[in-house]
Amino acid sequence: MDITVAICTWNRAKLLEQTLSRFESLTIPFDLQWELVVVNNGCTDNTDAVLAKYSATLPIKRVFERKPGHSNSRNCAIDNAHGDLIVWTDDDVLVSKQWLVEYMLASKRHPQAAFFGGPIGPWFEGTPPTWLKSIIPTHGHAFALRDLGQTTLYFNKCRLPFGANFAIRAATQRAFRYDPNLGRKHKGMLGGDETTVLRAILDSGGTGLWIPSAGVEHFIPKTRQSVNYLFRYFQGVGQVEAMTEGSVEGPMLFGRPRWQWRRAVEAAIRFYASRWLRPPEVWCRDLAEFACCYGRLSSSERLGGQLTTEK
Repeated sequence: MDITVAICTWNRAKLLEQTLSRFESLTIPFDLQWELVVVNNGCTDNTDAVLAKYSATLPIKRVFERKPGHSNSRNCAIDNAHGDLIVWTDDDVLVSKQWLVEYMLASKRHPQAAFFGGPIGPWFEGTPPTWLKSIIPTHGHAFALRDLGQTTLYFNKCRLPFGANFAIRAATQRAFRYDPNLGRKHKGMLGGDETTVLRAILDSGGTGLWIPSAGVEHFIPKTRQSVNYLFRYFQGVGQVEAMTEGSVEGPMLFGRPRWQWRRAVEAAIRFYASRWLRPPEVWCRDLAEFACCYGRLSSSERLGGQLTTEK
């Protein structure tokens, strides 16, 4: 079997080097042919030098995509992939030694499955704040963390793998490409690119499997260990929901349903009232609702600006 590992990168040369260094420790079976497609999405740092450094020890295929955006980079990787299975990961992860073996075995054992996904654990920069550790079980997805247990199970539209660690059969992936209107563009927080594709595959009758033994660790820098980061993340979730939802009915106010404005105000009041008085699990839930509502509204009305949540 042939496998393409795909990484899309933008100005993260230092992290990318750590990721590639860990790739050198992968177990590669004698009967596995693989390539590592790295898409340079207009990097202005020393990404090319890092790729050149590891090209001697890894089967790196360097590709350049001028159009900014994660979805554009993903589609570029698809166009340059030669494997039967495309395994997606990020430029800021540490893969486990058996990571590629586990995906290879899963693909052979479950030929009917269209896609697979595995665990994503935290790789913190420094010591994270106590509140962050408390919310990981309920809101770890905000940091691209995923843990669905130690048993193989089928995915559904509400339970999907995350972008830093999943695999799709190449034929399926070419039939379901990524929407350039979704996904991050440089420092933007818009997501939804891979989840939209995976849900479309499920809608078409495809199936996906959780592979608990195919794990990675995802880097969480100090800049993301903050309440403001959480707000921006969930604001992006709300923007994606507004972009992908169907027509919305009911009384409108400034182009959005009045109930969304009411819900946003109520969630904001709950968050600011509970921020210093309630456990992190509680105020984070209120923050998520507040930010999602704001994201929905700002997506339509271009409210602009960024609310302060550190008060």
